[in-house]
Amino acid sequence: MIFATTCVSASEGFARPADPARDMGAIADLIEVAFGPELAQTGNTLVADMRSLAALGPLLTVVEHVAPFVGGFVWEQDGRVVGNVTATPENPATGRWFVSNVAVHPAFQGRGIGRRLMEATLEGIRRRRGRCVVLQVRTDNEPAQRLYRRLGFRRFDTVAELIRPGLLPSRTRPHVPGMRRLGSDDWQELLDLARAATPREVQQVRPIEAQAFRPTLGRRLQEWFNSFLSGQQTIRWGILEGNRLVAAVSILAQGAAGTARLDLAVRPEARGPLEAPLADYGLAALADWVPHAVASTVSTSHAEALQALQGRNFTTLRSLDQLILDLPS
Repeated sequence: MIFATTCVSASEGFARPADPARDMGAIADLIEVAFGPELAQTGNTLVADMRSLAALGPLLTVVEHVAPFVGGFVWEQDGRVVGNVTATPENPATGRWFVSNVAVHPAFQGRGIGRRLMEATLEGIRRRRGRCVVLQVRTDNEPAQRLYRRLGFRRFDTVAELIRPGLLPSRTRPHVPGMRRLGSDDWQELLDLARAATPREVQQVRPIEAQAFRPTLGRRLQEWFNSFLSGQQTIRWGILEGNRLVAAVSILAQGAAGTARLDLAVRPEARGPLEAPLADYGLAALADWVPHAVASTVSTSHAEALQALQGRNFTTLRSLDQLILDLPS
């Protein structure tokens, strides 16, 4: 249990620290009610993963340190979990925490439960010497937006989650000058591209670290393990001008039953003519796996990528504001 603080009570119920062995199944049910259709459209397996963990019962108290969603608070009313906030230490070295799965059962909304849960969670993070809290919220969710503004959160980015259902049109990959497949030896070039392509405001919150790109033995073993168990593969191609990587497309494929991913990165000075051929190349490559859908996440600051994907039958599933709250020291 990440948090062990005094319960926050009200006449109709109370907030208490989440207990994974006791609450995981109930939290999974609540997340499915709140976000089930959205999770299903993007192929997100969060609810299934949580139910698999719930089946461990008391063993969860042993393995909870490896589970990314066991911290936080639940709201209990009449012996039933009707609200949840999950808190995860995203970067312990900098004191940055990530809050997610903020959900209140529809039958209990409008009673201030979400606010009390967030207040309890923020206080728990402060007690653990957290320095800032990051979360994401739907752009069109005005009640949640109003709550987070009152708590002091500010926006540092907005991303669009896109989905393209159905069969892909062609396996013929277009000819793209300067395009080649990227491997582990290209990690430094990919790091430089990521730093150039990511908005400064985002990097101020989440700095792009070399360790996320450096090909360690552990990362290679993880990729092999994912490929062995589920056939999941990540493949990247890049466009080079001389020795400089100016753009890249990344695909994550996992077979016909899953949702594939396609992501684009382009240096700001090269944007405009490259996004469309990159998207075509990635979609043609994914056609070999025959996925039932392809998902992508794009910052709205990269308008050219949004336009290219929307022109290839991607639709916006939801827009998410990325928010941060700096905590007092």
